[in-house]
Amino acid sequence: MKITILCSGDELLDGRVINKNQAIIARLLWEAGYGVSQGVAIGDALPQLVTAMENSQVQSDIVICTGGLGPTDDDRTVEALSLMSELKLVRSAEIEKRLWTFYQQRRQIMPESNLKQADMPQGSTIIPNRTGTAVGIQCHVKKNNRQVWWFLLPGVTREMTTMVTDYIIPFLDQNVIGYKQNRQLTTFKCVGVGESAISDRLQDFYPLPEGLEIRYQVPYPEVHVQLSATGAGLISGYDHHVTQIRQLLHDCCYATGSDTFAAVIVQKLQDQHQTLAVAESCTGGRIAQMITAIPGSSAVFLQGVVAYHNDAKSQLLGVDTDLIRDYGAVSEPVALAMADGIMKKSGADIGLAVTGIAGPAGGTAEKPVGTVCIAMVTKAGTETSDTHYFSGEREQIQIRSAYAVLAQLF
Repeated sequence: MKITILCSGDELLDGRVINKNQAIIARLLWEAGYGVSQGVAIGDALPQLVTAMENSQVQSDIVICTGGLGPTDDDRTVEALSLMSELKLVRSAEIEKRLWTFYQQRRQIMPESNLKQADMPQGSTIIPNRTGTAVGIQCHVKKNNRQVWWFLLPGVTREMTTMVTDYIIPFLDQNVIGYKQNRQLTTFKCVGVGESAISDRLQDFYPLPEGLEIRYQVPYPEVHVQLSATGAGLISGYDHHVTQIRQLLHDCCYATGSDTFAAVIVQKLQDQHQTLAVAESCTGGRIAQMITAIPGSSAVFLQGVVAYHNDAKSQLLGVDTDLIRDYGAVSEPVALAMADGIMKKSGADIGLAVTGIAGPAGGTAEKPVGTVCIAMVTKAGTETSDTHYFSGEREQIQIRSAYAVLAQLF
């Protein structure tokens, strides 16, 4: 069975947008046991789009398209499929009703151009969109002596991902299960340790038995190690390998499921019935944003303060000006004072703080760009602090600093 991913949009060809959709769809399908034969990116021009679809119809059994389902003139995917398949477009009363309801619920007037999104190739099936106006479309095209299932999905990654997991993969499991490879996966999500260091820890696993594979992904600043088993690997000591890897990565692996690092931290605070407050300088609120992005974080997160200027550190957190003068704003004593100040002012059980030089300017020979001091103070009387020397651009330093602060709770 051949699966093609066809992504449309001029923005994919001129560099305005990175084609994440293709990578996400391919990964989701692979993890579900299905392989992708080819991935194609094409612009918005109708003739080229029709040609790409004609080629896919000849070469594929299943085609998953993303992009071009919106209301604007350059959204031409549905029209192109109609021309290629020779299926006329019909207006769906169900979709039209959904569009009117979508805008009415938001107390907005729907532009007439949105009605274009209610047009579907005759005989198509609607793939629901829970968060946007552009529904997905499933269409069975019979042409050139081939019968191909087409799935048209929005280009919005969040919407597209939900449709793949909730609709397309279950469809494949029900209709083409004979092509599905039994696959077992465990992903070890790690923080605070680099890819090469983790690779060194796992050297004794090689050569791997047939059917077992270790793959690395680096969604900055994390490192994800994925152990997969296919075919013979399912019975070749998979569970034993999982246990061994978990032991080797126990100090840096925060989860093997779908949880994010921040979600794990929030859950840990909830389990321990502890509250948290954060004082940030160089991270500019990133830590508070990471925590508050997690549903239920209000039960544990009391307060966040961005004390960027030295005066703010003194006025908002009570940091002694003499301390800043003697040690500098980027120092462990000041970080400890910030953590202590936010803990006392908020009444939280734990106070975290960070101060550093994110760059690109501001560094010195003694404290170069990337110097970051972090601290934690608790009501129980414990105090810890540390200095890190991060490399990279400003945003990279800020992200790594935010992770380093939260890692004190891991």
